[in-house]
Amino acid sequence: MFTEIYIILDYLLQFIHSTRQGTENSGIPFILNSNPCFLDPSICFQVPSAPRNLRLNQLRRATPPGASDPKADYAILELAWDPPERTHGDIRGYQVSHRLIGPIDVLYNHPSRLDTDLNSRVTAKPVIRNVTQTAYTSGLSDGIKFGRTYQFEVAAYNGVDLGLPAQLNISTPEDVPGSYLLHVRVKGLSATAIEVSWTPPSRQKWNEEIMSYQVRYFQPSAPNETEVITTTQEPRLQIENLKERTFYTVLVRALTRNGAGPWSAASTIRTTAELPEPPSQINGLRINPRQIKVTWNTMPVGPLAKPQIPITGFRIFYSTNENTQDLNTWQVLDVGPVTMATLDLLDPQKDYVIRIKSRGADRRYGRLSEAIHVGTYNPNELTGINKETINMPGSGPEDLSCTWVQTLETAKPGEASLKIAWKRPRQLEGLYQFEIQLLGSKTYTDERNHPHRILYEPRSVEVTVSMLEQSPTTSVNTNGYMAPAAENSHYELVIDDLEANTVYDVQIRPIYTKHAQSTVNEISTLTGRTSCRTQMLPPITVPRPIPVQVKPDTGQVVIRTFRVSESLGRIRRYYLVLYKVAPTESPKITPKSKEFNWPQKIFI
Repeated sequence: MFTEIYIILDYLLQFIHSTRQGTENSGIPFILNSNPCFLDPSICFQVPSAPRNLRLNQLRRATPPGASDPKADYAILELAWDPPERTHGDIRGYQVSHRLIGPIDVLYNHPSRLDTDLNSRVTAKPVIRNVTQTAYTSGLSDGIKFGRTYQFEVAAYNGVDLGLPAQLNISTPEDVPGSYLLHVRVKGLSATAIEVSWTPPSRQKWNEEIMSYQVRYFQPSAPNETEVITTTQEPRLQIENLKERTFYTVLVRALTRNGAGPWSAASTIRTTAELPEPPSQINGLRINPRQIKVTWNTMPVGPLAKPQIPITGFRIFYSTNENTQDLNTWQVLDVGPVTMATLDLLDPQKDYVIRIKSRGADRRYGRLSEAIHVGTYNPNELTGINKETINMPGSGPEDLSCTWVQTLETAKPGEASLKIAWKRPRQLEGLYQFEIQLLGSKTYTDERNHPHRILYEPRSVEVTVSMLEQSPTTSVNTNGYMAPAAENSHYELVIDDLEANTVYDVQIRPIYTKHAQSTVNEISTLTGRTSCRTQMLPPITVPRPIPVQVKPDTGQVVIRTFRVSESLGRIRRYYLVLYKVAPTESPKITPKSKEFNWPQKIFI
């Protein structure tokens, strides 16, 4: 029995050109529909046509807060689409709905069925959401489970009514893989090309066979319009034909027989035609026989009027020869956007040549700097001690090194630690303590973009040999706290309560004693020297952005952001993270969900 009858007729038409002499040309036949409004209401009723290119960007597994049972896991779907071809006015938003359509055995027992008659058509109640962007991420409240099939519909609405929907059926297999730890690296190849590489997940952690990888890239300013997804078998991909001087965001995920893993963390890069100039004022100092301290100015060489390219790091080349034609024979040290580095484990008997390249925002390196030469170690240049003192047995610490280490959990904000190591002296008789002095300096830019240079007061630490002998790794702060560790042929000392992002010049002097007529005399010995930088830390406070203007006609909000002081470390980039707040929820409440999809994280 038919309850509704639609009369839809298709007519095949063809135009024929005829004259008195007869028929000459026949046109191409075409079909004319008698009721086009039934197939596409947007033609007749001024509502939007269906959104284009409705697609699933990601399917991943999530666990509800506080749950430990894997059966409680739910699926998170990330959908995206393009705006309709015909909008008939401004688009005010989109309606996203989904309903369960399979499998049949699950559908008959689903509590949201519209009809309980088993012989009737199986239909589940749709779950409806309204969004303003061309993307949607499901959540826990949507109730999407694994081992199901859902039908999603997305329709745009304008000032007249809801438009024609686009449909997409999505299956959620039971064995959708969890997270894949893909460490993605992006670097520039040219002004219009980049290379993306990543480390495949460990076979010990992931038993599933990886069939291929998907690389997704887009311009953050227009993600839906510029998005491209490419599949590759190799753990690297070269992307060409990009726009110059444009930001691109790149994500990678692994594909298995059971489905796709989640996308990796987003990596952002800016294509550029320019390469950075090398740093200026490069100096090298042999601070001990096996170390050279290299310093430079981040201001590149060249005229100041030339536009400056952002510098994200440096590559230091050093060698005992001057063969610049074959840099493969040189040793290399990569550092971040700092102004000091130490070259370790050098040959005490040889001179060294040093050159530096600057690294741009796209991870490409510019040209080499001019070479500087550093000779062998000459303690007279540093200490002025006479040769008799220098030649004393065991008079100076050997094999010195200095590195930053993680701070204590009880450390105050902005505090850092470093570890000093040196070889046990050959002459141990009469040695009773080491005197260590630290001289710190810091150069940074504040929140007003003003440069600063700070010289800290010298700090001294005295540690006895008996304490070091208990353990060569000893933790000391300026209050004298010490903690032991395992024994080896070197002394190691961890010093806490230091300034973060600070260069420290360290001097170590062994103190010997001898007994003569019941008195103790100290013998001055040669001081060992080394240098290092403490760890960079995130800013303690970040000023909250301030809304300045709202444009209801375009849906835009103008927000004022503020610089952050770089006293604790160089700021590479700022992110503005957005999240939705329910109308009944206070804007001051931190959202419970910690998950942000890529349209909500904006690079600024």
